[in-house]
Amino acid sequence: MDDFLRWVLLGGLAGWGVVSFLGGLFTPVGGRWSDGQRTIDLRQFGPFVRGECRREGGREIYTGTAQFGRVRLARRDEGKQHLMALGFAEEVTPLIEGELMGRLDLKLRGRQLMGTFEGRRIASGRNPARILSVHRVKKTARIWTRT
Repeated sequence: MDDFLRWVLLGGLAGWGVVSFLGGLFTPVGGRWSDGQRTIDLRQFGPFVRGECRREGGREIYTGTAQFGRVRLARRDEGKQHLMALGFAEEVTPLIEGELMGRLDLKLRGRQLMGTFEGRRIASGRNPARILSVHRVKKTARIWTRT
């Protein structure tokens, strides 16, 4: 009986892996996307997505999944100059570099990814450099177009 349960569990996990991988194949999002003036380059392996958007003095990094038409990405920002351009004090940039800045929940519709971005508002202190609070902000609509 133990062997049977073990094989059922292993079969279930293998089946989930195959379905997950196929879900990524049905949602091809690898390539170049445009969001207004920004250009986002995404790479995809099965359901796993990784990408970046080069910004002056840094970059935005995207990681997440694509399955059955739905794309979920987390955005992290890097680069001292880029973070300062976002409004953060120079003293605080080491504390927030590479930290989660927001999440995207998008659906693939032809040559567009349409959905929402839920960002984070980070309040910080300068002397000493510290994070005072982190709050979610209202979701905003996003449309990325394949270029």
